[in-house]
Amino acid sequence: MLSKPQLLSIICLFSVPIVQGQREQACDLNCRFEKAYISSEKLKKWPKTCKIVCGNLIFNEKTDLTDYELTVNFWKLEVLKGFLRFQNSSLTSLSFLENLRARQCEGGEFGEFVVSNNPYLTNLGKLQNFANGDTCTWRIVKNPQLDISSYEFLAYRRLENYGNLKDYECVNVRITSESLPYYSNCTSINNGAEEKALKISNMSSSMDLTGFLKLKSVAGGIEISNTDLVDLSFLKNLKIIDMPGGPTDRATIEIQNNPNLKRLGWDSITALPTNGKLLLNITKNHPEFCLTIEEVQKFAKVAPRDGQKVCKFNGFGSFETDCRHVVGDVVIDEDNEKDVWMLENVTYIYGSLIVRDTRELANLDFLSSLRLVMRLTKDEDQIIRVLSNKKLEQVIFPKMKTPPFPIGEGDFIDIDGNSLEIFKVQRECILIRAMTRADVKYNGKGCSKLPRLEKTTKHSTFKFSNVWIFIILLFHVS
Repeated sequence: MLSKPQLLSIICLFSVPIVQGQREQACDLNCRFEKAYISSEKLKKWPKTCKIVCGNLIFNEKTDLTDYELTVNFWKLEVLKGFLRFQNSSLTSLSFLENLRARQCEGGEFGEFVVSNNPYLTNLGKLQNFANGDTCTWRIVKNPQLDISSYEFLAYRRLENYGNLKDYECVNVRITSESLPYYSNCTSINNGAEEKALKISNMSSSMDLTGFLKLKSVAGGIEISNTDLVDLSFLKNLKIIDMPGGPTDRATIEIQNNPNLKRLGWDSITALPTNGKLLLNITKNHPEFCLTIEEVQKFAKVAPRDGQKVCKFNGFGSFETDCRHVVGDVVIDEDNEKDVWMLENVTYIYGSLIVRDTRELANLDFLSSLRLVMRLTKDEDQIIRVLSNKKLEQVIFPKMKTPPFPIGEGDFIDIDGNSLEIFKVQRECILIRAMTRADVKYNGKGCSKLPRLEKTTKHSTFKFSNVWIFIILLFHVS
């Protein structure tokens, strides 16, 4: 069965879009306009006495009306149940729509409101009348006589603007092959009303991106998608990624669908958000894509300490027990479980941590020093996996107080298919979740799906009490 939003979008494909919300009135049959654009000929069908009109209103190169004709015919219009576009027209002003207070976004609820390529346009009129609560992206581009910077309300809109007489420069920067020439001097970029301050898409490696070598700071998220770039070194001088809002805000870095991308090349990052969250989503790039250890440390906010030994993990045969930083996937199974004591000093793993198919392992005490697991490459599987162990009865990471990195929507610590019952009640699972600040799934289910209370037996009550007291002591000591 189709959901309501799906049904509405399908309806809109075949009929004139209708403003959502039950408070809106239906259009009078005499207040509909179904012409493709406005011209002196098509104006004869315009319902000029109506305050509410259903239909799209497009002004383009075929619009041949005088200012007087525009004012006389459109001054009553207050609500347009359709989208509004000004493109390639000879209009000088939009003041003839001074009473318009509502219209739809072209392309759906979060689509666009377009004002582009109007060579004589100097005045937006009172379009701010419908700006409050507006969800459209205001795409105002290539109007060579229009001063965007004089309209203060636009700074608080979802705005894309370039190629005008004056712009809100370096705000909500959207880089495509068309807009690239207009963004060569930004030293800082902020997000205005958008979540993402900088979006780069559909770019070729042959395009000149050297203008971004001047960029030092971004306040808001970054998205880079659908390019054929090999690396992102044109942002190598970027030092600061921050959030302009308060502690509840978050900045998201999304780098996806770049089939040739192997490296970031962000060598200069020194400051990341101290409040709120930084989410890193790197998916569907080149199979060999990876972050350097230095990049992972910066994003995970791990301060490297001089003198701490870094080792590559290729099994325990040549592993040195004084290693603190381990690069590579650490896989523990029945073939090497007797050597796990060699990991007792490890504090950081740059890869995945997998404990699976062991026969004698009863706990993870050998990971008592582990603080964080960070993966250099993107994998479909979870970063920490504890799977199908025969005698394992306790999972705890006493020093890990930061979630695995990178972690995003749908990521979790995976504990599944072990022979013994590791978590009997919710609070045992929730305790690990609280300590690591990461979601936990036990046998495919979240902590909330476990029983709230344990079946009363002397053995089980005593065992959990010991674990609980142990954790409390850790928090007091650390």
